[in-house]
Amino acid sequence: MKVEIWSDIACPFCYIGKAHYEEALSQFKHSSKVETIYRSYLISPDIQFDENETVVTMLMAKKGMSETHVKQMLSQVEQMASEANVKINFSTNKPANTLNAHRLLQFAYSVNKTESVLNALFKAHFELGENIQDTNVLISLAVNCGIDKLVLESLFTSDNFLYEVKQDILYANNIGVKGVPFFLFNNKYTISGAQPTSVFTEVLNKVYEEWSGSMNDKISVSEQSNLSCDNDKCDI
Repeated sequence: MKVEIWSDIACPFCYIGKAHYEEALSQFKHSSKVETIYRSYLISPDIQFDENETVVTMLMAKKGMSETHVKQMLSQVEQMASEANVKINFSTNKPANTLNAHRLLQFAYSVNKTESVLNALFKAHFELGENIQDTNVLISLAVNCGIDKLVLESLFTSDNFLYEVKQDILYANNIGVKGVPFFLFNNKYTISGAQPTSVFTEVLNKVYEEWSGSMNDKISVSEQSNLSCDNDKCDI
């Protein structure tokens, strides 16, 4: 039973959605039969790190909202993250390009380190306020996950795993992904957004029943647009 998850490290709802999915998976009695594959997606492919820019100033410029309004929205997302047992601190969070972070994740998948590297990336970006566009930062966190430094340095002086990132994005476009997080179950059923744990629990159970040959009901999960990140913007 396969679950594919498109996400971006820059998307707070991907961090929250991952926590909800994993909580549901931890309670799922057939979890050993589930293969989870994280796929790449870039919500802001053109953004570049700027030391003087914060997520607040970026959203003020893009949405035309006041600083007070933006901070109120961000506070709500921080609270949502806290309820999911993950930490998001927008006061230190720095917008950054995530292409190299996704190349690192693609490499991590090839050496069975996806989970530890992905967790380290989310923590670095949302909790520690590190610049995840900086390859030195990426190398340091990956080394802490048990990956050889020389291999990582070689990765970032080449175009290795760029193709895999582009293929994931093309795949997403071909199946109509408009925002992340986006979950695809057994190439058939989908969940969009950081839905509650109970939604993931329900879908895991129903998909398993169908997959194991005992059920053929269609699964339908409503989307909540305020719980996902669309291309070049976060609906928060």
